[in-house]
Amino acid sequence: MWQEIALIITGILVLAYIGYKIRRFFTTKRTSNPCSGCKGCDLKN
Repeated sequence: MWQEIALIITGILVLAYIGYKIRRFFTTKRTSNPCSGCKGCDLKN
């Protein structure tokens, strides 16, 4: 019984993560700048 519950929870988490990635793929702006959306690093500075 607990294995089925763990499997269902894992499946829900995987589906939520895939949905998040798909949503993020279609909603982020695409620019030619490789640093767009970056919070900051040595390359950007």
